[in-house]
Amino acid sequence: MATESNSEEEKYDEVDRISDLPDSLLCHILSFLQTKQTVATTTLSTRWKPVWTMVPSLDFQDTVERQQNQGDNHGNNDLNMMFTQFVCSVLALREPVPLKKFRLLLNPHYVIDPTHLHTWISYAIGHHVEEIHLFRVRTRTQPLELPPSLFSCKSLKTLMVHGEIIVNCASSIHLPNLLCLGLLRIKYTDEESFHRLLTGSPNLLKLIVWRYQQDKDPRFRLELNAPSLKHLLLWDRNCHGYLLHNVTNIIQANMFNLCEHGNYCHCILKLLRVLPNVQSLTLRYNKVLNFLSTFSLPMFNNLTSLQLKVKCCKWQILLNLLQSAHNLETLTLNKMDIEGPHESCWIEPLQVPKCLESRLQSFYFVRFSFLDHELELVKYILKNAQVLKTMGIHNGVSNWEEEFLIRWEMLDFPRGSLTCQLEFLTVYSISLSYYMIEWLPILIISCFK
Repeated sequence: MATESNSEEEKYDEVDRISDLPDSLLCHILSFLQTKQTVATTTLSTRWKPVWTMVPSLDFQDTVERQQNQGDNHGNNDLNMMFTQFVCSVLALREPVPLKKFRLLLNPHYVIDPTHLHTWISYAIGHHVEEIHLFRVRTRTQPLELPPSLFSCKSLKTLMVHGEIIVNCASSIHLPNLLCLGLLRIKYTDEESFHRLLTGSPNLLKLIVWRYQQDKDPRFRLELNAPSLKHLLLWDRNCHGYLLHNVTNIIQANMFNLCEHGNYCHCILKLLRVLPNVQSLTLRYNKVLNFLSTFSLPMFNNLTSLQLKVKCCKWQILLNLLQSAHNLETLTLNKMDIEGPHESCWIEPLQVPKCLESRLQSFYFVRFSFLDHELELVKYILKNAQVLKTMGIHNGVSNWEEEFLIRWEMLDFPRGSLTCQLEFLTVYSISLSYYMIEWLPILIISCFK
């Protein structure tokens, strides 16, 4: 029996090699987990008990569902208190090591004392935090105001705030090392708060702004003056609410759901004209931009990647952009729906765009519906793109017989590039729940690099 017992221990020792790793490596591994999970590792063995206190990342997520529409909120209050006590206990027991990341995700029904929020953020600032992520899902409770000390954190490199949060910037903002700033569905006390925040971040490289109509005060216009900015993402239904100055260094621009009302063509044109050096451009809009054909677009000599995310038959601006981007290498046309009406969206130009003759290497058509004018566009690209390497056709058609026949037809289209490969992929529509849509910007942030 003793021999068998010793054998089992030896086998366990061989399997549990991870416990022999140095503390620094274990802390790095645990930094990818939620703090609740890192604390739970103390039950593994004595070896693990002190490790969680040295992890350079704190990730608190209150995801426990609360009871709604009940007269007795005793249970909800207990859950609120448990989460608050857990956060405070972790901060009290943690070793005073530098903090790289502090993440706080609050349940929409969690009522937090502003004093606690200020204390937690002050703890992060006092431990030289580099990243702060604050997420508060939509709630009817009073919006939280960020503590003033946050706006003078010299160690901060990334700041992401999302949800029922108010930004109230004092006259003095000093964030010298802030490189990435995300302001998603938050509120501002006044338009100067936004302006001061950017002015006080002289080295800002990435900016993400996401606003819904109900999030905004119609009196406010967000003035963007950031000469060092390289990456910009705007998600808004009204681009008239922005004043862009001194942003000519932007190389990646993503503009979503712009121009739901008003003179939207002039609005988009105004945004495009301040981005002469952009290298990667994504546009998503819901209305037809026919009127842009009457205006001259600026030349985008550095543009190599273009993506249009539009509703069915609202991509007439495509030709204008092709004519203005001589060095375009990757083009993606992404139809956000396949519903009608199906007017013609493609008119063959009198002159072949220069990017087709010498630069375009990849073309992707997402939600391709095998309509006549779509086939004409594909045929035109294949025929005139002299250096095209890949054409990807991603469709959502359920008529397999029709799809099969048209695929064979497309294989016979003349090609200007002998090395071009046709790729076919069927894309099925996915319906997102409200909760998933609410957190969609998080996915955008992860892809915005």
